[in-house]
Amino acid sequence: MSNNNSNNPEEPKKENFFQKNWNDFSKNIQNGFKNFQDSLQDQAKKNQELWDKNKGKATELLEKSKEKFEAQLNKWNNDLKQMQNETKDQWEARTSKIKEDFEKWQDQSRQDFSKGMKSLTRGFFKWYFIVLLMIIPIILIIVLIVLFVGPLIPY
Repeated sequence: MSNNNSNNPEEPKKENFFQKNWNDFSKNIQNGFKNFQDSLQDQAKKNQELWDKNKGKATELLEKSKEKFEAQLNKWNNDLKQMQNETKDQWEARTSKIKEDFEKWQDQSRQDFSKGMKSLTRGFFKWYFIVLLMIIPIILIIVLIVLFVGPLIPY
């Protein structure tokens, strides 16, 4: 019986130990969840307050943007109406002016390209001539050395 008595007190202790740890664990989880929930609620309140503060600014910005867009749209509509009211002669005058401007631009580009190529060609020939002037004396010296020293060297 002494064995039975000694076994019985150990079993409740083990149960109490595990039960106690389980209760602590579940309490910690509940407390952590509550803290998390509270911090989320606090953040939501702060966000709501910031939203309320900035709501007026956002509304004002959207209204200004809408007004600017409507003004630009009205301007475009007026421009379109003016274009529709133009006569055929005005249209032809405008297109001929655009063609003339384009042709002037092409001519100017051709002239600029021609001038650039001429200056590039002149520069190339200038340097080609300078290099020749520097190399000719060296070539003459080499030829003279070969002509006068060549026969003196025995083969």
